[in-house]
Amino acid sequence: MKGIKALVLALLVALVAVPLVAAQGGGVWDSSFTVINLGDTTATVEVTFYDEDGNAYTPSDLGLGTPNPFPLPTGESKEILVFLIPEAQLPSGHAYSVVISADQPVAAIANLTNTVYSPPQSPSYSGSYSGFEDVGQTAVFMPAIVQNYYGWNSHVSMQNLTGGDLDITIEFFTEGTNTVCHTEGPTTVPAYSSWHLDVSGLDLGGCDTNLDGYNGSAKVSAAGPVAAVDNQTADAYGMTATYRGFTPDQATNKYFVPALYYLYYNWFSSINIQNVGTVATEVTVDYSDSAADGTCDLDPGESCLLIQLLEPGHDPKFSAVIEAANPAAQLVVVAQAGTTVESNLKQAFAYEGFPVGGTTFGLPLTMDMYYGWFTSFTVQNVGDADVHIDYIYAPDPSVGFPGASCSAGPIAPGANLEIVQIADPCVDLPAGYHGGVTVSVVEPEGEIIVIVSQNNVEQMTARPGDWSMSYDGIAQ
Repeated sequence: MKGIKALVLALLVALVAVPLVAAQGGGVWDSSFTVINLGDTTATVEVTFYDEDGNAYTPSDLGLGTPNPFPLPTGESKEILVFLIPEAQLPSGHAYSVVISADQPVAAIANLTNTVYSPPQSPSYSGSYSGFEDVGQTAVFMPAIVQNYYGWNSHVSMQNLTGGDLDITIEFFTEGTNTVCHTEGPTTVPAYSSWHLDVSGLDLGGCDTNLDGYNGSAKVSAAGPVAAVDNQTADAYGMTATYRGFTPDQATNKYFVPALYYLYYNWFSSINIQNVGTVATEVTVDYSDSAADGTCDLDPGESCLLIQLLEPGHDPKFSAVIEAANPAAQLVVVAQAGTTVESNLKQAFAYEGFPVGGTTFGLPLTMDMYYGWFTSFTVQNVGDADVHIDYIYAPDPSVGFPGASCSAGPIAPGANLEIVQIADPCVDLPAGYHGGVTVSVVEPEGEIIVIVSQNNVEQMTARPGDWSMSYDGIAQ
C-alpha cells in the first residue's frame, strides 16, 4: 500500500472458526484483534491474513462496515471480529495469522474465545495477548510450557515473520534444569504463516516429567525473525492462560510484575522465571507488601516457579520487582493467576512481566459491560519517587461517548493502582463502551508499567468455563 512504512505487527490470531481436537477443549474457536494508533496523526491501517499453507487474504470488508484499509484517528482503536468477515473473503475452518501494517506507529492485541459458535453447555475458553513487532529476533523464549501439569497443556503457535519459507525449531528443557530434553522440527513454515503445536500430544518422556506432569520451558529458534504464543488450556474446566514469548532484546537482569494475588476475591498468582543467559545467578523477588522475598538459584537455561499462595504474609493484591544478583544475567518472566479450587469459579489468565518501564502506554481495548465484558487496568510505579498519571478514554460513537480525560495518584514507588472501568471514580462510562485508553506519567518524571484484565462476571455464573483474560499495555 502506497505510503505505508515498514512497521509490521504480527499477531498469531489462531484458530478462526476451527473445530478443535479434544486435547484443546472441543468446540469452535474464534478470535478478534484490536489495533490502537499510537502516532500523532490519523493512520491508514491494512490487514492481511495468512493460512497454514501460506495463502494470503486481504479482505476488502473487515465486518461491521470497516473497509480494508481503514483510517484510524490518533489515540483511537478499532476491534476486528474475525468471524464477521465475509466467508467469500476469508474462508472459515483455518488457523490464520495476521499482519497489520500502518503509516503510523500502531499496536495490537488478540483475543481468543470458543463461545461464539460452540454449544452453550460446552466450557468457555478465553485468552488474550499482544502482537509482535519484527525487530529481527531469531529466537523466542517461553518460560512456562506445560504438559498435563495438573491438567494444563500448552498449545504453541510459532509464526514466520519473513516473506519466504522459514525453518522453525522448538527445544524443550527438562523441568528445573538447562538440559534440552526434546526437540520438534525444524518445520518449514510458509511466509507470515504459523505452525501450531499441541504439546499434549508430544512424547516428553525424556523430560523427567513428575507425577504432577511437565512444567518446564522452551526456546523457539529460526534463521529469520519469528514470533511465538502459548495458549495453555485445562480442558476439564475450560480454563485458559495465554502469553506471548520473549525476544532476546527483552531478556535482562531485572523484571517488574504489576499484579499478584493472595486470595484476592479467590484469586492467587504464580511467577515463572527463566534464566535465558549464559551465567548462573541468584534471583530475588522483592514483593511490594510485607511478605518475605522469594528467591531462586538459576543456572543458564533453568527456570523456577514461585506460587504466592504458598508464601505467608502477603496482602490480597501486590506487585513485585524481580532482580538477578549477577548484573550480566538475562531473565524472562511470566505471571499467571487463577481462582482457587474451593471457589469453583474456574478462571485463569497469564501476562508477561516487563523488563523496562515507560512514560506512556497504549491500551488497545477497555470495556464497560460490552456484551457483559468489563476491564480494569493496573498501573505499577517502577521508578524511585511518587508519580501521578493521566489516562484518556478514546471516544466510542456506538454508545454516544465523546471521550474523557482523567487523573489519578499518587502511586508510591513499587506500588500499584487499579482502575476498574465499571466503577471509575473519574467518569461514568456508558454501558457497552469499548475503546482504547492512553496512560501517561504527568508528575514528577518517572516510569510505569500497565496491564489490562478482562472479565465477564455475568457469564461466569451462566455458562461453565473461563471468562477472564489479560494483556500487557504497550509502551509508546
